[in-house]
Amino acid sequence: DDDSSPAADDDDSSPGDDDDSVVNACLPDPTCSPCTSDTFEGASSLGNTCQTATWADGLAFVGDSSITICPACDQDWYERLVLVGNIYALTLSFDDSEGELQAELYDTQFPPNLLASSVSIGAGEVALAYTTTATDIYRLKVFIPPGLDYNGAAGNPYSMLIVDGAP
Repeated sequence: DDDSSPAADDDDSSPGDDDDSVVNACLPDPTCSPCTSDTFEGASSLGNTCQTATWADGLAFVGDSSITICPACDQDWYERLVLVGNIYALTLSFDDSEGELQAELYDTQFPPNLLASSVSIGAGEVALAYTTTATDIYRLKVFIPPGLDYNGAAGNPYSMLIVDGAP
């Protein structure tokens, strides 16, 4: 048996594998227990992985400040169907003294492909825009990057607006 073939070296299970960080971005931290004050999370932690994302459908999806990243290891995932050529647009508003939230848009592949990342548009606000290349379900991850949580276990409530439409 010859283990020196390229296929034998690319088993996708080694810690240094290129796909590991993308797969890990999709999976919840097993040591993280989200707070229950989040509108979309309860005992089942629904919405904490790309595979159990909260459906965010309609012309505009508005989440008020009852959505929370709590604690910092928490992730909130949302998904919606967007038509080809439409612009997927997101605005997140939050108290930046409690932590710097960020958002990333992914496709539905596994491991998922990162399509767009949010950019700061002011204190306590980030935005993301992406022109879709296919009619598909797109997944959004909202999170606090390591080192940017200023509020500890208390979390950071946020509001958001997701819209999509023709350019």
